[in-house]
Amino acid sequence: QWYQRRVRECTVRREDAASEATSKLREMNSQAGEIEGKISDLAELSEETNAALKEKESDINALKEGLTAVIEGDRTTADEIEKIVEKIEALSLPLSQSALNNLVEDLI
Repeated sequence: QWYQRRVRECTVRREDAASEATSKLREMNSQAGEIEGKISDLAELSEETNAALKEKESDINALKEGLTAVIEGDRTTADEIEKIVEKIEALSLPLSQSALNNLVEDLI
């Protein structure tokens, strides 16, 4: 009798331990599923962020190209203005009619 009671107690303890381990395993599996879901969400968010950054990079590059073109145009205009000023400064005053006509032609 004593032996049978001990066997039952051991069996009950083992069943309890097995139930507890099974419960913990289920909880861990559930947590693992949640973690996998979060990782998947983060990966998707990362892809979306990278796509948005690439798009913004493209927009910035287009803006830089546009600004470069404007700056180059301004430089060309400034060079042209400087040449005109040099021509005007090189003239002796009062201007003759032909010199005035030449100046007007240069400005047009």
